[in-house]
Amino acid sequence: MRKLICLGDSLTFGLRVPHSQAWPRRVSRETGLEVQNLGISGDTTGGMLARLQNLATTVGYHGTAENMPVLLILGGSNDIF
Repeated sequence: MRKLICLGDSLTFGLRVPHSQAWPRRVSRETGLEVQNLGISGDTTGGMLARLQNLATTVGYHGTAENMPVLLILGGSNDIF
């Protein structure tokens, strides 16, 4: 089964909502997928780009293309400010 990695800001992290109600957790619960929430409150797209450089070692990916994790990026709201 593929893994979904969610990279983002507070919207991904789930700021001001119970941990169980953050959208990555809900996706996991409703689809049965393994979901890793890498949202950080206050992060910008520049910060997310910097984190992408270390993402392969962070998620521990080893294997074939068929098992490669899917990366979903939700960012930009903090860049407005």
